[in-house]
Amino acid sequence: MDQRLVDFLEKLGKENFNTYYQADIGKGKVKPLFTPTPAPLAQTHKWEYKKARAMLYELSEMLTPDQADRVNVQFENPGLRDYFPAATTQTMRGGIQLLKPGQIAPTHKHSANAFRFVLESEGSDTYTIVDGTKIPMKKGDLILTPNWTWHDHRNNGNKDTIWFDGLDLIFSYWIGAIFYSTMGGKNQEIERDVDANESVHGRNLNAPNLKSSNSRLLYYRFADVQKALETMAAEQKEKDGFHVDYIDPKTGSDPIPTMNLGMRYIRPGKSGPKIRKTENLIALCFDGSGEIVFPEEGNSFTLESHDVVTVGAWKEYYFKNTGSKPLYVFTFSDAPIFRNAGQYKEQIS
Repeated sequence: MDQRLVDFLEKLGKENFNTYYQADIGKGKVKPLFTPTPAPLAQTHKWEYKKARAMLYELSEMLTPDQADRVNVQFENPGLRDYFPAATTQTMRGGIQLLKPGQIAPTHKHSANAFRFVLESEGSDTYTIVDGTKIPMKKGDLILTPNWTWHDHRNNGNKDTIWFDGLDLIFSYWIGAIFYSTMGGKNQEIERDVDANESVHGRNLNAPNLKSSNSRLLYYRFADVQKALETMAAEQKEKDGFHVDYIDPKTGSDPIPTMNLGMRYIRPGKSGPKIRKTENLIALCFDGSGEIVFPEEGNSFTLESHDVVTVGAWKEYYFKNTGSKPLYVFTFSDAPIFRNAGQYKEQIS
C-alpha cells in the first residue's frame, strides 16, 4: 500500500473519521462491514456446565451479601470481550445463578427483558416473585421477568437452587436503553400465587381490560412442554426431531419482544434438521447427551447436561442425539430483532 495512503488513513482516524475504502471494503486495517454473508463478532463457543458450576460455588464462598446481591457466573464470548462487558452474543447475555437455603436475591427492576430457566431445584420452596406474583422454581420451568417488572428470588427450602439467566441486556446496553432501580433494600409483597396468573393468561382465556401488574403469562411449566413434544413424537414416528416455541398465548407471538425461546427434542440415536438462520443463538442441553454439529466446518461440540453453546448468524448446524434417551435442548435467540428489522432469513433441511 502507498505510504501516503497509510499515513492519510492514520490521519483520518486521529480526527475520528473513516472511509469506505477501509471500513467497507476492508483494504485498510479493519474488518469490512460489507461481507457476502453475515460475519458476526461473537464466536461459536461452548461453556461446560461442570466447570461453570464449580466456579459458581467457588465464588459463593468469597462474596458476601453486602458485596453482591446476586451470585452468578456469566458466559462471556471470547469474540466480544473487547466490545461489551460479559456479552454472550452481540445482543444477549447468559449465565448461571446460585441461591442457597435461606438466601434472598433482593428486589430490583431494569429495562432489559429477562427469563429464568431452572436447572437444579428441589420442590417448590424456591420461588421468584414478579410484580407480586409468586412463581415456583422447579427444574425445567421457564419464568419471565419482562422489562421494568419488579423481581426477586427467595430460597425457603433446604437445598441449593441454580438457574440459567437469559437477558437482552447487551442489546439494551448497545442502543443506550438501560434503566435500573431497586426498592432501597426492601422486598416486594406477595400479592398472588402463580395459579392466579395462569388461570387468566394460560388457559386459553384472555382478559384484555385487566388493569393490574398481573397482565401477562409469566410461567411455563416443563411438564407441559415435555408432554407436547412426547405427543408429537408419538404421532409422527417418521420424524427424528421436533421443536416447540414458547409463545404469549394472548398474541401468539414471542413472549419477549426481542427473544425467541424454544425447546428441541431429538430421538435417541437420531439427528435433527440442518438449520441456518439470521439469528444469534444460545443453546442449552437440558436433558440427555449429544452433539451440535457444524457440517461446513467439519467439527462439533459434545453436549452433556446443561452445557451451553453459542451459534452465530447464518452458521449451519444440527443437533445429534448420541444417548439412549431423548435429547432436550433449550434454545433462545434474537430472531425477533432480525424479523422486525426486515433482516430475517432461514434455511432448514
